[in-house]
Amino acid sequence: MNKRAVRRSVRKALRSFAVFLCGSALCTALLLVVNAREAAHGIKALLLSGFDPREGLQKTLLYWPLLILAGLSFGLSWKAGFVNAGIPGQFTIGALLAMTAALLFALPWWVCLAAAALGGALWGALAGVMKPRFLLKEVLSGVMLNFIALYLTQWLWEEALSGRGDNASLYRSGVPVLWTGGNFSVHFGIPVALVLCTALWAALRYTVFGYEIRAGGFSREEALRAGIRADRNLSLAVALSGGLSGLSGGICLLTGMTDVPLSVISNQMGYLGMLAAGLSFFHPLGTVFTALASGAVLSGSEGLPSAFPQEAGQILFGLTLLGAAVLRRNQKVKLGGNGQ
Repeated sequence: MNKRAVRRSVRKALRSFAVFLCGSALCTALLLVVNAREAAHGIKALLLSGFDPREGLQKTLLYWPLLILAGLSFGLSWKAGFVNAGIPGQFTIGALLAMTAALLFALPWWVCLAAAALGGALWGALAGVMKPRFLLKEVLSGVMLNFIALYLTQWLWEEALSGRGDNASLYRSGVPVLWTGGNFSVHFGIPVALVLCTALWAALRYTVFGYEIRAGGFSREEALRAGIRADRNLSLAVALSGGLSGLSGGICLLTGMTDVPLSVISNQMGYLGMLAAGLSFFHPLGTVFTALASGAVLSGSEGLPSAFPQEAGQILFGLTLLGAAVLRRNQKVKLGGNGQ
């Protein structure tokens, strides 16, 4: 990496940090309005308790790989010129297939995760095909597929899978734990997410397919004139994006995060995946750090003092995502294009 690229990466990191600080300042002001006496404890819990081994670090480490994969999913589709609003649905289908493979067939954890990734890829491919073939806006198709995935999963979960298999088979198919220390542990989903993150970065940067993906996302017309099969590459990119989201859903289920309703966790991961991708300027390696910060704030919001609602964390995320979108828009205007 040359000096110019290093300076550009540092500038982006500083901008992301500045956006996060602005969101934190506005959230602090809100906490002061709600309860000035407890505001300091509230913002401390929100921003720091997610890294505390005695409090929220375990939850942060559970959220981290899910957010990395969701962020990679959204970033990949964005670079291809596709706004993947269907991440929650792909996440849900991945969880469903991982559950099916574990409960009904007692398959090994890695086979269950492969099934989850395949399910998410197929679900994502539906929206990927609809845009070039039927000129259907991806946001509309993604949102509708989210509802279909959620209610289909609830029906199958409650009817077809109800009473089938047992929790012991689900436990045997669980993602193995790599290391345990004190009040937290590290499971195998984290290195899986990190390896895929590095592989995606290398593929986008150094392969012909990655160049064609970025070229088609920058300008479909120019890519077609250059002989690039932009529509095919778009469908493939969205299928890969869906596979990452489905894998996130599979890891969520097989690491025992069943205490949160699927409808809630899938929306959280989809929404926060967009945040992690946006704050990293859609850079795969940068998503590792923004996903960790997002997971820590989400974990910290669950430990807020009783004087504040847990929704304070969601407000912080909304303010930060809005700031990232404005910053991204300004960058696009300066570049005279889509800034990818």
